[in-house]
Amino acid sequence: MRVLFIYPRMQLYLGSGITPPTAALSLASFIQREGHEVRIYERNIDTKSVLRAMEEFGPGAVVCTLQHTQQIRDTQAVCREVRALRPDLPILCGGLTASHFSELILKEGLADYVGIGEGEYTLLELLEAVDGQRELSTVQSIVYLDPDGLPVHTPLRPFADLGDFPETDFSLLPMEKYFAYYPESPRTLTVYASKGCPGRCTFCFNEAYYRCQYRARRRKTVLREIETLVTDYDADGVVFIAELWGVDKEELRAFCGDITALSEKLGKRIRWYCETRIGVLSYDDLERMARAGCFLLPFGLESGSPEMLKRIQKGYPLKRIETDFNNCKAVGINTVVYIIFGFPDETPAQIKQTIHTIFRLNPTFYSTFLFSAIPGTVEYNKLVASGRLAPPTDLAGWAARENRQRVAENFSAVPDRELAVINSFFYWRMLFQNRREQKVGRLMTIGMALRRVADNIGRKGFFEFFFNQARFALRTAWYYYAFPGIRKKYDLYPRSFGRRDWEDLSHLD
Repeated sequence: MRVLFIYPRMQLYLGSGITPPTAALSLASFIQREGHEVRIYERNIDTKSVLRAMEEFGPGAVVCTLQHTQQIRDTQAVCREVRALRPDLPILCGGLTASHFSELILKEGLADYVGIGEGEYTLLELLEAVDGQRELSTVQSIVYLDPDGLPVHTPLRPFADLGDFPETDFSLLPMEKYFAYYPESPRTLTVYASKGCPGRCTFCFNEAYYRCQYRARRRKTVLREIETLVTDYDADGVVFIAELWGVDKEELRAFCGDITALSEKLGKRIRWYCETRIGVLSYDDLERMARAGCFLLPFGLESGSPEMLKRIQKGYPLKRIETDFNNCKAVGINTVVYIIFGFPDETPAQIKQTIHTIFRLNPTFYSTFLFSAIPGTVEYNKLVASGRLAPPTDLAGWAARENRQRVAENFSAVPDRELAVINSFFYWRMLFQNRREQKVGRLMTIGMALRRVADNIGRKGFFEFFFNQARFALRTAWYYYAFPGIRKKYDLYPRSFGRRDWEDLSHLD
C-alpha cells in the first residue's frame, strides 16, 4: 500500500529551529521495510500544497503525526483538506499529542483511527485492517468510533524491543535542510538513541506515554546511522534524542570508544551532545565523554527551589546540581539548563531561588518555559481533580494554550506580568546579549527562522505566520525593557550571571 506520512507545520517562534520528525521517519522506515511504499510530506520544509502532495503520490492511506501542541492548528487544516479531496481515504493519526487527544480528534472527524503510544507495530496492523486482512478489533493501542459514534479503546500494546526496528532511512527526507548550527559543529543532525525515562517528574508526559520505562536502541545501529549522516550528508555533529544518557556505565564506555574509532575511520572528529539527569554522570564519565567528542550537555533542572524540586519529584539536592555543572566546566563540556517558571502554587521567593540558581551556575545556554499542565501528568490530574483547571473541550482550545510568553491558566502565586518579564529576560538575553559563541549560534538559528519566512511567502497563512513572529519579538522586547521594577524585584540583570553570594542559596556551600 502507498502510505503518505504527513508531518504538520509547527507554530514556530523567533529563534526556534526545524528538527527532523524522527517519529514519522522511524515509522516510515519500519513500514517501508515491511513492504509498503512510503513518502513523507513534511510541511515545515515542503512548500507544495496538500492537493499537489496527494496528486503526486496517490496514497492508499494517510498517516498524520501530531507530536506537539504547536501542530494542532495545521493538523486540523491538513486533515480537513485531505478529507475534502478524498472522502474515502483512511486517515490515521498518532504521536504524543494525538495520544492525549484521541477522542477529540475522532469527534472532530480529523481521522478515522488514532494510535496510542509507540506506533510501529500498531500502524502495521492497522494498515492490514484497513486493507481487509484482519479484524479492526484485534489491533492493539488504537481508538476508533463504533457505528453509534462511541469511542472504542483497544488494549494497550506491550513495548517492542527497539532492536526489532530497522535503521532509519534518511533518504526519505532532505536532511540538508535540518542542519543545526553550533560553533563546534556547524552541520549537526539528529539521531534518536533511546525512548523513555525511569523518572516520575510530576509535570512530564513520560509516565503516561512511556510508562516510566527506559529503552535504548542498539549501539551498532546508532553508530551506522551516524556514519550515514557523515558520509552521505557531510554532517560533523550529532544531536542524540535520548531523555536519559549514561545510566549503563559499561555501555557508555563502549559507545565513547566506538564513536572515537568512527571519527578516526572517517577522518573527521564527530562532535555530539545528549541529554541526561543530575546525578547520573560522574567526573570520570564526563571526562571520557569529552574526549570522545561530547561538547554540550543539557540538564532538566526545572527549579532552583528545594521545596519545588521535592514537589515535582526531581529527586536530587541542589548541591549535586552545582557539582555536575562544575564537573562539566572542568572537562570542557558546555552546559544547557532547562527551567520552568510558574509551577502550581510556586511563590515569588521560590522563583527567585531558581533565578539565583541559574546565575550561580552560569550555564553556557539556558532555555526557559512557562508551566503548562500536560494531560496525563500528575500536576494536570491534581489541578483537574481540585477544580482549578477546566480542560478545553475542543482542539482549538488546547491550541490556544500554546504560548512561550503567556500561561493560559496561572496556578502559581506569581502574577502573570511578572512571569512574562522573567521568561522574556532569559529569552531575550539568550538570543541577543549572550557570549559571542552563543550569539553566533543563536543568530544562525534566527537566520533559519527567517528562511522559513522566505519559504512561506505566497503560502496560505503566510501573513499570520509572519506577524506571529514579529509580535513574539516585540512582546519579548517589551517585557524585557518596560518593567524595571519587576526586574529589580527578581535581580534580573546581566551582571548577575556568575554571582555566588545569594543569601537564599547559602545551603549550597
